[in-house]
Amino acid sequence: MYIRNKEIILRKEFFGGIVFNRKRATTLELDEEGFYLLLILDKPTTLKKIKLRLSENFSRVFSDSELKSILGNFQRQGFINYVYGAQSIKKDNNSLENTIVPKTLSAPETVHLSVTGRCNLNCLFCYGKSEADDLSATQIFGLIDELSSMKVLQLAIGGGEPFLRKDIFAIIDYCQRKNIVANITTNGTLITDYIARKI
Repeated sequence: MYIRNKEIILRKEFFGGIVFNRKRATTLELDEEGFYLLLILDKPTTLKKIKLRLSENFSRVFSDSELKSILGNFQRQGFINYVYGAQSIKKDNNSLENTIVPKTLSAPETVHLSVTGRCNLNCLFCYGKSEADDLSATQIFGLIDELSSMKVLQLAIGGGEPFLRKDIFAIIDYCQRKNIVANITTNGTLITDYIARKI
């Protein structure tokens, strides 16, 4: 039986949808059939049931070899797992199956956020330094809440130099709690052994 990897985030789009593997930071854009296939794998499902649901939804016959090829690709990329026997899996009550979306991306895949304009260097080519006051942690957490509700998948945290913020790891941790992968743009000069281990 096949089941969707628990690290996967699905986001419906006009062309089908986007699927994001949080652990691998891998994104796939899928047509309606591919997106629906991942959508229905919220609990362990046999090939026969997958075939039946796809055929009913798209009014066409899906062959075993076609589905095995697609499922094999999804499995190699870490989007689904193959399980032996039934497992008790809680069904996702936030079904995207009947969601109607406009013909544009529903949200950015990645958002860039400057958490500080301060920097410990003075590079001539830098575009990131600013005299503006830094946002408070509360303001940043509010932005992360909003991005999470939009299903933004990654947050590129930069500046200035983000490691000048004493609360940078609280910001990174908050991203993780909200299912957003945090990426840091840094000049690297402030990374100590402690910071490297924590990262």
